[in-house]
Amino acid sequence: MKRIIYIIFLILPFSSVFTINAQIIATFSNNSAFDYGEELTYKLRYSLYFNINVGEAKLTVSSEPKIIGNKAHYHLIGEGKSYKFYDAFMKIRDRYESFVNTSNFLPSASIRVLNEGGYHFDDYTVYNHYKLQAKNKKGQVHKMGINSQDILSGIYLARTLDYSNAKKGDSFMMNVFIDDTNYVLGMRYLGKETIKGKDGNTYKCLKLSPILIVDRVFKTQNAMILWVSDDKNKIPVKVYSAINVGAIYVDLFQYKGLKNPFQAKL
Repeated sequence: MKRIIYIIFLILPFSSVFTINAQIIATFSNNSAFDYGEELTYKLRYSLYFNINVGEAKLTVSSEPKIIGNKAHYHLIGEGKSYKFYDAFMKIRDRYESFVNTSNFLPSASIRVLNEGGYHFDDYTVYNHYKLQAKNKKGQVHKMGINSQDILSGIYLARTLDYSNAKKGDSFMMNVFIDDTNYVLGMRYLGKETIKGKDGNTYKCLKLSPILIVDRVFKTQNAMILWVSDDKNKIPVKVYSAINVGAIYVDLFQYKGLKNPFQAKL
């Protein structure tokens, strides 16, 4: 259960503008999906024999740009916390931050502060996309892939891209630098679907299957289904994930500051 909150930051969609060997590589064009001051809040449920509401996750865009090296950046913040009644079993207070250049949508720096049931960790990464290098808090320098994203920047980049030409079965891929390691993560497009949210509302959605890293949490690469609003906002509405013991549900709970009308909400 230690990584339940962390999971939400690994599961959002990647899209495309060109195809290589039946895989579509995500690149940035423009941002019409979100703006400064947006906040998205999610409730997380763990299900085994019955559902348990274990915590919340929140994604925030700062209210104004941050200037780094004379360039405007989005300051993206992801926070995860367990509810107080669950703290006795596994107290989670995690915070992720990313500073993303608004012109090319590449992260200049990212921060992680984790507090998970007695495990404490904090680190930061500074990215040099010209040299394809990433430097961590310890001063260690690692090679990274071209146009590499961190967890949060990958989430928001996905929302700026276009699914209109996607076909069922298309795989959308992205270079992601996590824990001083390079990964190629992605998403498989499964079509469109109208769903009923946990909040009682009905949403028009894009249905996706994240291509995951199989480890002690995920059973297979295709153990998760994600529903994203089928409108200009492209916000995650619902997630289902089968894990090694039970399942996790993530449901949209609150939102404010959307850049566009929420037309996917019926």
